[in-house]
Amino acid sequence: MRIALAALLLCFSLTAPARAESPAALYAAGDFRAAADAADRQGDAAGDIIASRALLALAVSDFRGTETKAWLNRAQVFAERALTAAPDSAEARLQLAMALGMKGRRASIKEAIKANYARRGRALIDEALHLAPNDPWAHALLGGWNMEVVRRGGRMGSVFMGASVRSGMRAFDRARALAPGDPAIALQYALALLASDPARYSAKAGDLLAAAANAAPRDAFENHVCDTARRLAAVLSAKGPMAAAESAAAAFL
Repeated sequence: MRIALAALLLCFSLTAPARAESPAALYAAGDFRAAADAADRQGDAAGDIIASRALLALAVSDFRGTETKAWLNRAQVFAERALTAAPDSAEARLQLAMALGMKGRRASIKEAIKANYARRGRALIDEALHLAPNDPWAHALLGGWNMEVVRRGGRMGSVFMGASVRSGMRAFDRARALAPGDPAIALQYALALLASDPARYSAKAGDLLAAAANAAPRDAFENHVCDTARRLAAVLSAKGPMAAAESAAAAFL
């Protein structure tokens, strides 16, 4: 992966030097740190959204790393700043919901409850869906929210929060219908199914992993997504759903 990404960065630098300082171009090339810094200098809501997205991409690439907490905190700050500057932005809400969701996943259940991550995230997702009802990532995040609440909260937590696997799958299916070629949505869905019930959902998870693995990546992040899907699909095929679920637990996206 590091060799492939290095080759991608070299190719990008040779073929598009004029756009090298663009935050969007830096993000596409996989230079997420530089993308966040350049977007910060842009000084507007659009830049803050790119900065938040770049920092979340860094966190995804090393979810248990020593710098991940700082990246997630910065991503949250940028998303909140974007929302302040553009209060009607669905995208700013989704970036903030993703940051809170990732922080919640790293936290203990006690810490997550104290910080109110689940309710804050759900409110942001609902607001985004109201503003942009056909945004595929709004539906994907709703799907992930439902299935993560069920996974971590169990029966009582699910009833208390109004979450269910069925609602999660319905939201993910809607996201897939809106963006069938998005590998990250397909992979997120597969990960959620494997975390929920690997034996029951192994066939559907396998189809989703294949869809993600065979998608055409549009940037370095999606290249990482496709690589992850191929690796998990190979584990699922060779070692079965339980082994794939164990591997998926370490591949947070």
